[in-house]
Amino acid sequence: SFHAEVRYAIASEPWLAAFYDVGIDYVRGRNGTEFIFRGLRYNMSAIRSMAQIDICIIEEAEDVPEASWVDLEPTIRAANSEIWVIWNPRIDGSPVDKRFRKTIPPRSCIAEINYWDNPYFSPEMEELRMHQQRTLDD
Repeated sequence: SFHAEVRYAIASEPWLAAFYDVGIDYVRGRNGTEFIFRGLRYNMSAIRSMAQIDICIIEEAEDVPEASWVDLEPTIRAANSEIWVIWNPRIDGSPVDKRFRKTIPPRSCIAEINYWDNPYFSPEMEELRMHQQRTLDD
């Protein structure tokens, strides 16, 4: 999960571990910053009531239904707020595909990234990737 990745990154650097308090569904910094982890499929009413969200990061965005996008976008309303969207494109025409690949919103920055862009992509992961490429159907 995204929370687990953030938790691991914080724990791996002593200066980050000293700065952040990591809870079950939050990360809080000594300077007042706060990361809140919520799901979009079942928690939209809780998310709609939040204010002052500067950055919203959506992981595995291809699974987010259209109704959640309709509710989410007006919720992220702070001045200069951002929505970051991360997904592995599998379904042509999915809600996220339509919103961020087929019709790019104004003031957007799109970065298509692949495994070769990942500095942590290990030789073991490359071995697995090659095996899957040889043995799995498209």
